[in-house]
Amino acid sequence: MKEIYKNVGAVIITVELLIAMYCYIFIPFIPINTMEYGVLLNIIKQKTVDSITVDKNSEYVTVTLKDISDSPSNQYKVQIADQYYLKGLAEENDIKIIEKQRILPTSPYLRVAIIFLLFVLINIFYFLYKRKKDTIVKVIGDTASGKAEEIQNPNVTFEDVAGLDEEKNELIEIVDFLKYPERYTKLGAKVPRGILLDGKPGTGKTLLAKAVAGEAGVTFITASGSEFINKYIGVGADNVKKMFKRAREEAPCIIFIDEIDAIGVKRSDENNGGDSERNQTIDQLLTELDGFRSRNDIIILAATNHPDILDPALTRPGRFDRTIHIGLPDVSARTEILKLHAKNKPLFEDVRLDEIAKNTAGFSGAELENLLNESAIHAARHQHEAISNEDISEAFKKITVGIKKKGRIISEEEKKITAIHEAGHSVVSMFMPSEAKIKEVSIIPHGKAGGYTWSDKAEDKQYTSKNEIMERLSVLMAGRAAEQVVIGDISTGATMDIETATQIATNMVSIYGMDSEVGPISIKSIDIQGMKIVSDKTLDTIGGRITNIVKEAENNAISIIIKHRVLLDQVVELLLEKETITGEDIQKIYDQYILEANAK
Repeated sequence: MKEIYKNVGAVIITVELLIAMYCYIFIPFIPINTMEYGVLLNIIKQKTVDSITVDKNSEYVTVTLKDISDSPSNQYKVQIADQYYLKGLAEENDIKIIEKQRILPTSPYLRVAIIFLLFVLINIFYFLYKRKKDTIVKVIGDTASGKAEEIQNPNVTFEDVAGLDEEKNELIEIVDFLKYPERYTKLGAKVPRGILLDGKPGTGKTLLAKAVAGEAGVTFITASGSEFINKYIGVGADNVKKMFKRAREEAPCIIFIDEIDAIGVKRSDENNGGDSERNQTIDQLLTELDGFRSRNDIIILAATNHPDILDPALTRPGRFDRTIHIGLPDVSARTEILKLHAKNKPLFEDVRLDEIAKNTAGFSGAELENLLNESAIHAARHQHEAISNEDISEAFKKITVGIKKKGRIISEEEKKITAIHEAGHSVVSMFMPSEAKIKEVSIIPHGKAGGYTWSDKAEDKQYTSKNEIMERLSVLMAGRAAEQVVIGDISTGATMDIETATQIATNMVSIYGMDSEVGPISIKSIDIQGMKIVSDKTLDTIGGRITNIVKEAENNAISIIIKHRVLLDQVVELLLEKETITGEDIQKIYDQYILEANAK
């Protein structure tokens, strides 16, 4: 409040004085002298009255006498009974009638009270306006400055983190150090100052960081690297400084910087505003990290999806000198994660979480949580008492291929094309030893897809051979191949298949080094720190080899479909009849087909 008066006190006083002057000058006080109504009638007849001021909203008039100054002592307040009679009598005696409508009460005491009330109201309104303005300015200032830190006291512990046993063992010493630092300091041990959590989105990096703080019982200061980046040069660096200052005040604590690659990317020599701001921000971050060397009660954790793009100065010993990789969970870890998220969800007895874990290879912890949540929603929508295998199956399809479009009307011709396309995927897959078993095939539209072929991923693989990748590419291109063989034309239905196949082939050539012509080199970037590592001719060669690999896979699929056209036609016929068939249905057709082929 003092600050408000300090800034605008003179303005408020001026406004209030103007209001007071207006009241006193333009709305004069009604005189205190009074006169009886009968006396007024007599002096009117005696023609000693100069003027009568009448207020139609008041029962009082003000009488001014003749030949006397206009001082208030020569004015009288008179309570009248009838204004119309008084006006008529005054006109007959040539007395001036002044009609006025008073804004304020006639009592001078009430006028003083109203002026005081105005004084108070102006101050209240200004205070509210000032407070609202200060709030807006604060919000704008925080947004402009990129303020990102948030202080929490998480109640998450390692018991709430499933499937990351090795990672928790790596971090348990951090918890122990924060709880009992003297155990380590007396032996001269130094705990890592910064720990980098590297992993794909949804693998539990943030949850793990919160669990460390929860286990240690210390304050958790979290910030997102992307929120430090600002168009104003120097703002990001200033906010880094403020965040670490807050950490010193809250110690012991853990600082968690999510998406650190947003500010920790390799510095450049460019002078444009964005790069300069980013460089200043990371410089300040490095300075603050060095300043914590003498502190044993503050640990910095950071998460990233791209550790390869971080500045080397950030990951050297003494800063982020330990990296913990958090990969996708294996089948046992997925089982534990499913058990954790199924604690508050009723399941039918025949639901086996270990079987679900086997069929969800490649799912992250967040995706598994979402799978059970979608299953619960599906069960509730269909008024089931508990979650069934059918609910989980429908949730799985919703996540992987999209929502079933029951109401979409498709022509018989389009349905046939879809059946041929999906049958192509299934038939070629049956002749690929490394491909997973087919679980379900449908020509009912789901999401963007006109149909789908659902394979049962029953195992986790750490390594994949070139032959397995080529078989996968053949299955991807089999839908388009079937269209060419049966219809003699191609459709847009293979768009997603081609995109996936192109990406796989690109990785084979430019990352895995699986092409004999390009050679065993990995090209993740065209240049490194301004130095070009491949020529334009090599890039052309890479593009050509990617195209050839995809074409080779397509030709392989075409050969299989031509050879086993009878099997393809049988699968197409069954799909057109039932619209959705199971892997068992296809296996029966396949077994009968092989039996007949061997008999010949």
